[in-house]
Amino acid sequence: MWNFICAAVTRLCFILVSLVGVFTVCGVKNDNNYWLLTLLFLPQIAEMIITLKWRGGKDYRWFSPAIFLFLISIIPSIWILELHHKQNSPMVNTKPGDEENPDLSLLTKYSKDLWTIVQALFIQDGPFLVVRLIVLIYFKGMESWKMLIFFAIKNSLVVLLNLYRLIIIYQDYRSSTN
Repeated sequence: MWNFICAAVTRLCFILVSLVGVFTVCGVKNDNNYWLLTLLFLPQIAEMIITLKWRGGKDYRWFSPAIFLFLISIIPSIWILELHHKQNSPMVNTKPGDEENPDLSLLTKYSKDLWTIVQALFIQDGPFLVVRLIVLIYFKGMESWKMLIFFAIKNSLVVLLNLYRLIIIYQDYRSSTN
């Protein structure tokens, strides 16, 4: 019974959040045609009926159709809102003095990228990689070592990609100052 209640509440929350997204899009765009985005809820509702009726609320072990269908239903609303925001936000004009100081404009240009790289390296994937490597070294006989190796490889790839992005930004910086 508990699985049934959890599955129902989770799927109803997914539908509610998607409905709020469609409602926001319709309000922001002032166009009722965007209510057609609610048609994307039909697969969610069908999956909910199948899960609750035939599977008794039990989810699949490695794949969640509910989350997949939720993403399918919410991403168009988010995408439309982002496009609307970009179209209506004022463009940032460079000041005449910015052409004389390329360092300042480059820092302004890459501040989001640099912050994202620092965040990924020191808050997200970097610490997880360190912890996973320590666990792999000290606890060699773990039962779930395959999953640990998979995530350690994933974290190391993300760290390497962020370091590569940092190198590209630095090379762009050097070429702009010369």
